[in-house]
Amino acid sequence: MKKKALRGVRETFFISVGLVINAFGWAAFLIPLQIVGGGITGLGIIIQQSSGFPVGMTYLLVNILLMLLAIRFLGARFGLKTIFGILGLSGLLTLFETLIQNPLVTDR
Repeated sequence: MKKKALRGVRETFFISVGLVINAFGWAAFLIPLQIVGGGITGLGIIIQQSSGFPVGMTYLLVNILLMLLAIRFLGARFGLKTIFGILGLSGLLTLFETLIQNPLVTDR
C-alpha cells in the first residue's frame, strides 16, 4: 500500500512539473507572439485574439464540455488525473498570463 501511495505522489509531482512548463511556454511565448498552436489551447488563442476572452478560461470551458461527454461514454472512474491536469493547466495559464509581461511583444 505504501508503494502505491508513493507512486501516486510521484506521478502527481511529475504531472505538476509538466503543467508548469506547458503553461509557462504558452503564456511567455506562444500567446503573446500570437502563435497559434494545436488543440484547445490553440483554439483559445484564436478566441482571445478575436474577443479578448482569456485562453485559460476557454481551455477550462471547452474541457468541461469534453469531460462531460467522456464521462457519459466512458464512465466516471476514468479520469481524476485528467481533471487535475485540466484544472491545473487552466489555472496556471490564467496565472502566468497575468504575471508575465513579455518584452518580446511591442504594441503594433
